[in-house]
Amino acid sequence: MDKLKISVLFWEERGQEGTKHDEVVDEVAGALSEGGHKTSLIGIGDDLRELLDKLDDKRPDLVFNLCERFADNDVYEMHVTKCVSLCLLNLCMETLPSALMILPW
Repeated sequence: MDKLKISVLFWEERGQEGTKHDEVVDEVAGALSEGGHKTSLIGIGDDLRELLDKLDDKRPDLVFNLCERFADNDVYEMHVTKCVSLCLLNLCMETLPSALMILPW
């Protein structure tokens, strides 16, 4: 199997002392790296533009979503997933030749 560029997405708590995140983030990233994949961490707070910019910068093959909240609110978790899906779809469409694009209608 080809090795993938995988970004681990998570919500990070940001404060005056810096940032912190759940230890599971590092465990997952470590396991993926041990499997030979190129991993990167994408921590987000309350700014969707930051998320989109980081995805555009990293251009992962796959996003491992550990994000359980957004803007310090659990209710917004599902919106993060949708934004990631739309962003990755857009990145894929940029790389596909126009003859191969399949439109959903």
